[in-house]
Amino acid sequence: MSRLQLIQVSEQELEEFIVKNPNAIEEGFKILSRQWPTDSGPLDILGVDADGTIAIIELKVKEDDGQLIQGLRYYDFISTNIAAIARYFSSGGLSISEQDLRLILVAPSFSQTLRRICKYLDIDLELKEYRAYRLPSAEKEIVFNTVEIEEREKLRLYPDLEQKLGFIQDEGLRNLARRFLEELEKYGIEKRMVHDEWISLWFGGRRIATLACKRKFFVIETETEGGWKRFRVESESDYNKILTMLKERARALSDNLL
Repeated sequence: MSRLQLIQVSEQELEEFIVKNPNAIEEGFKILSRQWPTDSGPLDILGVDADGTIAIIELKVKEDDGQLIQGLRYYDFISTNIAAIARYFSSGGLSISEQDLRLILVAPSFSQTLRRICKYLDIDLELKEYRAYRLPSAEKEIVFNTVEIEEREKLRLYPDLEQKLGFIQDEGLRNLARRFLEELEKYGIEKRMVHDEWISLWFGGRRIATLACKRKFFVIETETEGGWKRFRVESESDYNKILTMLKERARALSDNLL
């Protein structure tokens, strides 16, 4: 009794199979071109899916982590020229998006390293593994299977400015802290949200202080001649003293940068 025979295929055979059987990639897929020229060499297959989104297909017949970088180079080129490319192929009667773009990597397998990297890429990316068979009729058949890309862990979002200021219970002190930050910003001192109640203060690419919102006051930590020290702000006089100190610190750094 005849059986399916698992076989190896060349990259050219793989490409020719997809060009002749675009629905093997997905239903409604159409081939626009093969060996389309780019500034990084010709890409294997340029196609369009059923929704009118251009798709780049990069082929390998063995596991190769460099496939991802190669595919991204083609993605960058097509993305840069997508409007012209979409108009060029739309002249044939196809409705093609000038905004969306996909990258499809096809290989017999993908390493765990490549799969882990893929989850951090913010593009429409798909991995398809294939198996090639020889049928009892001696014809070749290639079957494609989409590999799931693990979702990346959600990035930790630090509390925003209003949430941090909300730690201060007294409304007057809360407004004083807000005014303090606004005055520093006018002076070119940048605020960056960090963990918990803390705000990092930067000037000229250097951290010069941190501010923490406490229940009954706010705290400034900054560098002095005696090292980093902490100052409590709970009155208008404290406010003026520390504000002047940070402005002088920024002025000294500015003079050193000139």
